[in-house]
Amino acid sequence: MKDSTPSCFVRNLNGGWDWSFASLKEFKEAILEYNVLIGREIKFDFNYKRRARARCKHCTDYLVYVSKVGQTDTYRLNALQPKHTCGRVFNNKSAKSIWIAKVLIKKMKVTYADMSMKDIIDIRANYSTGIPCSRAWRAKQLAKHVVDGDFVQQYSQLWSYATELKDRCPNNSCLIRVERPSIEVLPRFGNFYMCLKGPKTAFKKAYRPLIGVDGCHMKSKFGGQLLIIVGRDPND
Repeated sequence: MKDSTPSCFVRNLNGGWDWSFASLKEFKEAILEYNVLIGREIKFDFNYKRRARARCKHCTDYLVYVSKVGQTDTYRLNALQPKHTCGRVFNNKSAKSIWIAKVLIKKMKVTYADMSMKDIIDIRANYSTGIPCSRAWRAKQLAKHVVDGDFVQQYSQLWSYATELKDRCPNNSCLIRVERPSIEVLPRFGNFYMCLKGPKTAFKKAYRPLIGVDGCHMKSKFGGQLLIIVGRDPND
């Protein structure tokens, strides 16, 4: 079982929990996450701009009430009855697709594994909650959108990165090539070459006649290879 403490909660100086939130959205995400991890279903009785209240769907004892603090942007807990008297719910509807997507994003960013529906549904082994196929499919689409969006954004920033390197030192070498098979197709990233002034100068003046070339395949949606050229200097 995972730690049942929501990531939005932090300890204060006295060792207790600081039950404050920057927004109602943060509050709802934290309460939903907490109750999913302990196997309970909740509902929100009301959700206004300045206050919200959550109750358990299966018992009347659990209650969480939060409201805005004065004219600040902070929302603080005003009432808490944390004990559930109902049993654990294994097909938890509070485990929404957005929450499942947050669980998947970290793993997909590391390996970009094309996770099957069975792999996503099997996270119930770690969180003890059942996930229907339809909800798992929506979670997979949300997670892929976040991961793919990051890759697209990073490729689009290469030109700004190269310009910044040239502004810092005119002797830095940067070259970006794009591919455009036909005029109907938008230009696409081809390859990127970079060599900083320091390594370039040292390589020309002090290298020994030994050059190593190494490369690795990038396991992202767009693939590609990362190539590195290394020379040996007098200090080996």
